[in-house]
Amino acid sequence: MGVTTDRERAVFFAKLAEQAERYDEMVCHMLDVVGISQELSDEEMTLFSVAYKNVVGSRRAAWQCMQATKEGKEAEADAFAFAYQETLVGEIDSICSMACNMLSEGLMLSAHSAEVKVFYQKMKADTFRDIASVRPVDARLNAAEEARQAYEEASQIATSHLPETHPLRFGLALNRSVFHSQVLGNSDEACRSAPTALRHLAPWDSLGGGVSPRGPTSAAVVSQRLCDLLLEYPMAAISGVRWTALLRSYAEVYGQSVDLFSLGYSSAAAAARGMLVDVLQCQPREHWQASEEEDSEDPLLRIDDEVALTPLPGFAGSWPSLYRTLCTIVQGCGQQEEADEPAMGVEPGTSIRVLLLSQLRPLLLQGDAPSSQAQPLRSLLEQLRPCSKMNYAGGDENGLCFRDEEGSFRRLQKMGHWVKAVLLWRDQRVQWLATCDIKPGKIDEVLCPQLQLVFSKRRNNLVLALTEPA
Repeated sequence: MGVTTDRERAVFFAKLAEQAERYDEMVCHMLDVVGISQELSDEEMTLFSVAYKNVVGSRRAAWQCMQATKEGKEAEADAFAFAYQETLVGEIDSICSMACNMLSEGLMLSAHSAEVKVFYQKMKADTFRDIASVRPVDARLNAAEEARQAYEEASQIATSHLPETHPLRFGLALNRSVFHSQVLGNSDEACRSAPTALRHLAPWDSLGGGVSPRGPTSAAVVSQRLCDLLLEYPMAAISGVRWTALLRSYAEVYGQSVDLFSLGYSSAAAAARGMLVDVLQCQPREHWQASEEEDSEDPLLRIDDEVALTPLPGFAGSWPSLYRTLCTIVQGCGQQEEADEPAMGVEPGTSIRVLLLSQLRPLLLQGDAPSSQAQPLRSLLEQLRPCSKMNYAGGDENGLCFRDEEGSFRRLQKMGHWVKAVLLWRDQRVQWLATCDIKPGKIDEVLCPQLQLVFSKRRNNLVLALTEPA
């Protein structure tokens, strides 16, 4: 086994638990490590964070499943789901409270470098965000405020002491943006938080250089790059992206392959759970792959619903947020009428909202809209600017950039083209959900309204037609 001390033994067993995806046991082993020393190595810090994120993530996934069950029509099932959900909330509260106590009363007190301070503050903020996300709105205020303060403090330290290319700044900006969008419901601040880190990153060939003693190909840098690439795939918010496809994109962009063994992982599934923990959807094992044989070698990666629903400029993986914003704009600025043309795709007489596609650009650029629509229009414009930091030429132009299923980089700048793309991705998600045995999630609730881009003979023009679900 090659271990000689209690600390080394605990770390070894934590790694084994991670490979086996037994995260409750992984937490126990990392508690042993913290009990021995509160000054953790880089590897131990990562193991500590991964253990808690996955053990909470699995319970949050179960909580969301119960949330969907509660929305059914059977009163008895609703009562059982509510009771089970309360049990899960209690478990999440207990686990997160333990983690926060360990951070505040021990680990953070022994943190001396800016990097370690940011790491622990980010973890504390993420933990309080998890607590707030499963509590009712009127009971989440304290946890949300604790999370906000921790994110603010981590951001201040990171801005003052860490280079813009530092991997921690990417994860911090992303999680802070998700917090503002999904917990506080503040899309404007979510847009401001995410681009601060993402827009100003240096070209990829300098990422990681000189930012940390770990080196340019450390696990932290590789993790940042993989998260970054995964968020450029619209399929990551549909049916998922294969691990091998993500690695091909990595090799194409960075000119090097990912060596899992040197990064401490024995399988692709374990690597994905550990390195993509900030963006990956925590899902049952059977949903990771098409067949059991593919489980460890080529897992199917889908980003978390909350990440997909957060406005993240430059990342097409957040297209569900774009779709929601488009629906809001058509609902607020469109004309209400009854469908009278077959092209509308609904029964004649159905109430719909219609907005000329040609009206969308003036609304975005000139602000010719009711005050109630100012925020959705700002959000839409922010998400389309810039195209992507991976754009080598014309990076300042508005538009939508993404990676297709083969990993090729695409750019859509004409309004009609990116609108069609977002509507196509919505249809693909709906079709995928209808063919698999997975309960609808937050994304699918947002996609319930049907928005179509059709040609209206009466107007002799393209229109956005919105049909609300019955």
